Amino acid sequence: MIESLIGELYFNVELYDSIELGTAIRIGEHYNGSSCIIKRNGTQIIGQLEANISFSGSLIQLNNPSVDQWVRYLNNELVGRQLQISGSIIYTNEDAYHAVRGDAQFGIKSQYTMDYPSGEEFTASFIPTNLSDSAPIGSKLTSSFSLVSSGAVAHISIE
Repeated sequence: MIESLIGELYFNVELYDSIELGTAIRIGEHYNGSSCIIKRNGTQIIGQLEANISFSGSLIQLNNPSVDQWVRYLNNELVGRQLQISGSIIYTNEDAYHAVRGDAQFGIKSQYTMDYPSGEEFTASFIPTNLSDSAPIGSKLTSSFSLVSSGAVAHISIE
């Protein structure tokens, strides 16, 4: 039954109105602050993500609070560092939809790259979590999810 419904979903939508990045996806000259292109395994363009990005990690306390009442932290170190990216994605095609959905359903790590219009880029092994699809009648399919990093994150800065 799901297979018959997949044919009714809208893919290959034009995401904005200029600079063509591929055959099925575009991003505009009027860059949003949070819209980015997301790729899976280096080449497959999954879609456009309206993203929120969070860096997590805990500070390492150096002193014993029972001896010194002022808290002192180790500089330049965090425990449990992780990158989490969450948002709503517009898919480029049905294959991209199934790839992300499979990763989320089975907890599969894949190499995802978030490429911001400004040139900033994050690449790491990510696992999609909390996947929630929205498929309104007569409109594009979108999913909300979080990408949780596993291991080191490669970052290309715009500075």
